[in-house]
Amino acid sequence: MKETIEKINQAIERCEHQELAYQVGKIAREKGMSHLADKTGLSRETLYRTLSRKGNPCLKTVLVVMNELGLKLSCDQSS
Repeated sequence: MKETIEKINQAIERCEHQELAYQVGKIAREKGMSHLADKTGLSRETLYRTLSRKGNPCLKTVLVVMNELGLKLSCDQSS
């Protein structure tokens, strides 16, 4: 999971929203999409579709999923 989290951070730094969604989706699939669907109120189909390489989830969806997975998105001033 550490490698996936590094890839999430790289995707954020590079503004690669589809890669961000895909990497969050990798962790979601490891934890179980059915469980995540129950916790977030989103359907499994929606989660699989939006958290794929071709997905384009809204920020709210990414934040809800990340929160449920115990991940956080943070902000820092770039130099």
